Amino acid sequence: MQVLREVAARGSFSAAAQALWMTQPAVSRQVAALEREAGVASLEREPRSVRATEAGRIVLEHADSIAGAPRAAKTA
Repeated sequence: MQVLREVAARGSFSAAAQALWMTQPAVSRQVAALEREAGVASLEREPRSVRATEAGRIVLEHADSIAGAPRAAKTA
C-alpha cells in the first residue's frame, strides 16, 4: 500500500519509483498485484500521469489509517 500511496501522491509511477528507491517496473508490478488482489483498478492511467479511481481513493483512505496505526498505538 505504501507504493500505491506514493504513486497517487506523486501522480506518476516514475516519480514514485524514484522516491521509493525502486525501479519503475517494480512499482508497476506492485500496484498491479494490489489491483489483482482487490479485484478493482485503483489508478486511472493517463499518457503522462495517473490518478486514483474512486475505489483507489477508498483503498488510500484505509492505507492512510494503517500507516498511522503505529503512531496512534504509541501515543495511546
